Amino acid sequence: MPEFPTVNFAGDDEGLFSNSEIQRLMKAECQRATRYRYAVTAMMIGVDRLEQLGDLYGVESKDTILAEVGALLRRSTRESDFLGRMVGSRFFAIFPHTSRRDGPALAARLLRDASQLLFDEGSARVNVTISVGLSFRDAGEVSD
Repeated sequence: MPEFPTVNFAGDDEGLFSNSEIQRLMKAECQRATRYRYAVTAMMIGVDRLEQLGDLYGVESKDTILAEVGALLRRSTRESDFLGRMVGSRFFAIFPHTSRRDGPALAARLLRDASQLLFDEGSARVNVTISVGLSFRDAGEVSD
């Protein structure tokens, strides 16, 4: 009997898929979107200046910031969306049934919500910002 790759749908402790899991899910979701002709949006989210913040406030601050951004992403997305942690300070999300028209509004909401995250690091209050990149595949588009 052939063996099929498995995906841990529970995700990790943060409730996010690993780098390899999110890549497999992205490929499967794009194939499904092509077959059933529905829109899909992919989003890369990066935490700005994370290395510098870690140098200033310690490694623990990086972990705290990444955990808070991950929690923000989970709160701001649907159960049917796929959220993953990439290497370093990046996250990746796949939004099935989200069109080119709806993706920028979703990104704007995430940017707004992230701008409200404040971290107390000793005597300093740190604002953390994120950068977002979007890629779209509208319903019925055909890929090469």
